[in-house]
Amino acid sequence: MSRPTRGDPGEGDRRDHWLGIDAGATHTAFVVLDAAHVACWRGDAGPVDHLAGVAGEIRMRTTLGQIVASVPLALRALIGHVAVGLSGLSIPGKADLCRSILRSSLPQARTQVTSDLVAALWGCTGGQDGAILLCGTGSAALGLRAGVELRAGGYGSQFSDEGSAYDIAVGGIRAAIRAAEDRGPPTKLVTALAQAAEVDHIHALAGAAFAQGWDAARVAGLARVVARAAEDGDAVAGTILRRAGRELAELAATVLRKSGPAVPVYLVGRGWRLSRILERTVEERLRSQGTSNAVIRAADGCGALGAVLWAEANRSGDCAVD
Repeated sequence: MSRPTRGDPGEGDRRDHWLGIDAGATHTAFVVLDAAHVACWRGDAGPVDHLAGVAGEIRMRTTLGQIVASVPLALRALIGHVAVGLSGLSIPGKADLCRSILRSSLPQARTQVTSDLVAALWGCTGGQDGAILLCGTGSAALGLRAGVELRAGGYGSQFSDEGSAYDIAVGGIRAAIRAAEDRGPPTKLVTALAQAAEVDHIHALAGAAFAQGWDAARVAGLARVVARAAEDGDAVAGTILRRAGRELAELAATVLRKSGPAVPVYLVGRGWRLSRILERTVEERLRSQGTSNAVIRAADGCGALGAVLWAEANRSGDCAVD
């Protein structure tokens, strides 16, 4: 889960270290940085997801507790600042709960919370002009132009998240059901999705999902099946991936049209690992529209550093963007 990245902290250090956390709906990355932004410790943990009520609180307490506990005591004592990029920041009470949990375990540290989108943007651009295109469980685009944030999408799986892993998975399930009922073209997804969901037939998948209380992340996990079928030449799955790529490109283009001159677009999120079809489609669409001069695959975990960079530039308070 965690790993050191350099030697023990020096004797002269006094609570000038940062804990940066990129808390996503399926995965959380974190890093401890010294005052010079040299990484001392880093690791991964489970999700801080969009569940409400008791279940959501338990998940957040568990994940944040694991993060703090993984940092060696001597290093933990040097943390004077915590910066969090939090998925689902707009959910009432979520940011307050996050701050409360971290303050109880790191009482000596000041905690600042922004959205995971803002953290990822700062991690890629360092606060300079640019844009990110997120493809994970959800999707969104966020740009920065002369300090002004520009956004498109990212309002959750029920209302938005076009082109996301969740969207791809749902598209695959729908196509498989249609094929099984002779309402759509044949596809390998009929069998492949049923096997992945461990049900006897595609028609049983919905019942299993409801009975087991699947969340968006669990559904999104089936996007891998759709991507694999597309890479193997399944025409239906390929159509779903290319449609997702076009949806993602439109999110980015919407932000870029507002930002003025072309700026680089950084691809963030684990959804880009699904298939090169997504990335190629986005590159082709943005190039044809002349809205970006570069599409760059961002390094995983950039949001943890980005949260720190954002917090240093916004010492006066929290950000409400999500």
